[in-house]
Amino acid sequence: MSHSDPITPPPAPRPVVKTAATMEFVQKVHKVERQHTKILAPQLLLDSEAPPNCMRMNVLIATVNMGNAMPTQDDIGELVPEDGDDKYDVLVVGMQEATFGEEEALPEPPSPADGTGGSAKKRGSKPSIMTKAVKAVKKVEETFRGVISSQDTSDNKFTTTDMPTTADSTALHAMLERHLPSYSGVVRYQRGEMRLHIYVRSSLVPALTDVEVAAENTGIGHLLANKGGIAARLTFTDTSLSFVTCHIQAHEGKEHFQRRCADISEILGGTKLGNPKRYDVSLISHHTFVFGDLNFRTDFGKGKKENKELCYQALGKGDYEEIYRHDELQRAICNGECLTNFQEGDCSKFPPTFKVKRHVKGSLEDGHSVEDVYNPQRTPSYCDRILFTSLPGLEKKLKQVKLEAIPKYSASDHNPVRSTFTIDVPAIEDIEWHFPSALMSRRPKDANLKVYTSTPVKADSDRIIRDYTPDNFDLDHPDSTPEKREEENIFKDNTNLDRVCKVTFLDMRCRNLTEMDPSLVGGGSDPYIQFVPLSDHLLKRQHIKKKRNTLGNGAFSHYKKTKTKRHNVNPVFDDVIELEIDLSQEKDLLNGKFLALTIIDHDDLSEDDLIGTVVLNLASLVGGEGGNGVRPKSIKGGTSSIEISKPVMKNSMVQGHFEGTVEMCWVDGKIG
Repeated sequence: MSHSDPITPPPAPRPVVKTAATMEFVQKVHKVERQHTKILAPQLLLDSEAPPNCMRMNVLIATVNMGNAMPTQDDIGELVPEDGDDKYDVLVVGMQEATFGEEEALPEPPSPADGTGGSAKKRGSKPSIMTKAVKAVKKVEETFRGVISSQDTSDNKFTTTDMPTTADSTALHAMLERHLPSYSGVVRYQRGEMRLHIYVRSSLVPALTDVEVAAENTGIGHLLANKGGIAARLTFTDTSLSFVTCHIQAHEGKEHFQRRCADISEILGGTKLGNPKRYDVSLISHHTFVFGDLNFRTDFGKGKKENKELCYQALGKGDYEEIYRHDELQRAICNGECLTNFQEGDCSKFPPTFKVKRHVKGSLEDGHSVEDVYNPQRTPSYCDRILFTSLPGLEKKLKQVKLEAIPKYSASDHNPVRSTFTIDVPAIEDIEWHFPSALMSRRPKDANLKVYTSTPVKADSDRIIRDYTPDNFDLDHPDSTPEKREEENIFKDNTNLDRVCKVTFLDMRCRNLTEMDPSLVGGGSDPYIQFVPLSDHLLKRQHIKKKRNTLGNGAFSHYKKTKTKRHNVNPVFDDVIELEIDLSQEKDLLNGKFLALTIIDHDDLSEDDLIGTVVLNLASLVGGEGGNGVRPKSIKGGTSSIEISKPVMKNSMVQGHFEGTVEMCWVDGKIG
């Protein structure tokens, strides 16, 4: 986040005098706060360009296929700026083919030929048959090392180390840590030859409330980790971010293209993160990034030889747009074959990233010829990619600032790619802070105590407390009892305590759902819809007796659902489903909260199967502001309705379409 001068909070109704009594109270509040708040306040500053009540996070993502060659410290410097260039809050590096022999993990002397560092062996010398055999055996050992177990060497409280760190990992970690002294490695995870490293500015680590990591193998037999993906989910000030690095099936041709699309779907569906763990990673986080060596190739629709000739002709003219127009991944996204709800920047701003010759520093943009840069055995392609998506209504909070290739990283036959983003997250003063009821004697009359912070937690004297003096709030009041103080939250507004919004779904229908049943039993699907909040404590639960074959764990049996429609991929549901959304907190706190319309195939003899999901923004449903397509006709004081028409998604692929009507009615009444 931008590091500018602290923003002064709104003027208090009455100035706070820092008397001894006031400061004693402040110290008590901070002692309680550090033990019981949902999140500790880090050193986060408001950005002058951020929307009101938001802070702007700066994120850098880089992806590099290392080609099993140990990078130099200079290579690391090309990949990420030294110490984050004092402007990035989160640095993410996805690596492929990132294992090296022990001899490569040791510092190497400069090459006598060019003095640039690297192997001291004579270039052009051919390895012996024995050397090749030894390397082949080591390659197999490294691959199976990743299949048996993964390395997690994160130095934080969220993850643990499952196996001893290898020599190549130790050397790589040392280089990155020397390069990023002001950062903490919250994720350092290896699966096979893939690695995912996430570094967060150390002063911001207290703002992380959760970190999860999962991996999925898509290699030989869908078991080996020579291909696959690693996903990590970070929750930062009530905003969840998922980062998925992938290494996908290589080679040209239709069969390999189809396998790439299937592998991406498998990775998104197999790396279950968040809660509930029913949905793919792109639907469970506010913002999701997919990056890596995705291996999609340039395809002019001709034979292999003609494809290569046409690509080289375009390269000679500097016509990168022509090459990008024939990119397989762009075609797949447009045709709904993979990553349908993702987008990326314009890759045609730089030359293809594969397959380049090693040890050539620079690209065609630096004056090199096509023959100098590219290996003639392959068709130049945009293999290395960074894509992103946001949940409905949050798209404007994520902005891609820059996308670029890094041709001066010369250790590999891929040019790395990196991209920078800004993400608007809730400001600290807008986050709900909870104090333990046992330490609260009574609520102030206005129940409107707020804490603003622009400094680290330890700087107690710089906190600004509004709407409080020791005269109207006493932590040691004699009338205080545990019963009177039960679960009180001093940030709740009394005027909203008994507000609920009744949300009714009716006239629901789906079309063109994916067939889930085998042809032997008649094919088709037996769909029903279940309504699952992706945030706790927002909906009243309907207690239903759980059937054995209900999809997921027992928690899902509490949520309302429609009746099952047998053998129907175009079902029309007669059910009227009524939900109650808890508005005891301000409506703004619904921002970032979502409802999953989960479409499930019923099975009599086995566990039910997920067909797909429609995610709705609860703040949009209640407030009628973006995210779901149509505004309600009216707001408070009556009933409003909207028509919803959205694709059914699973693993970032369309599985059908959902349509329906949603009616909202604001009523008074206790949430029970």
